[in-house]
Amino acid sequence: MRLVLRTLWIVCALIAMAPVQAMASTLDTLVIGRVGDAEAAMPTGLGLPIKVRTALFFNEIRSFNEQTGIFQATTDLRLTWKDPGMRYAAQPGSHGYREFRESVADAEIAKIWTPKIRYLNLLSEINSAERRLRVYPDG
Repeated sequence: MRLVLRTLWIVCALIAMAPVQAMASTLDTLVIGRVGDAEAAMPTGLGLPIKVRTALFFNEIRSFNEQTGIFQATTDLRLTWKDPGMRYAAQPGSHGYREFRESVADAEIAKIWTPKIRYLNLLSEINSAERRLRVYPDG
């Protein structure tokens, strides 16, 4: 099906809300390139551009200042794309994908191409992140 990179970010950082007019450009520049220093090849087996689907869920909004538009939140960011190089034979009786968590996920993510993630209007660093990787049989 797809390769899913799921990142749960505990954003105890302050994020300024982008004006509505800037939201389209924010989404356009959210995901480009690759994360980290990985030299993994971009998965071009399905042609370019690589379609990366994004979903950002707000699990908790801890604070919100209506006057400044600044808030603190816990979010769940999910990125999904297909990488033919990650295909594998499906195993009968398995739950349908391979899942990696925490340090194992970080090690696997370092080996593959992943989209670069950039938050615009971030006012301070992200406090913590829990990374997960799911690889489906069709890459």
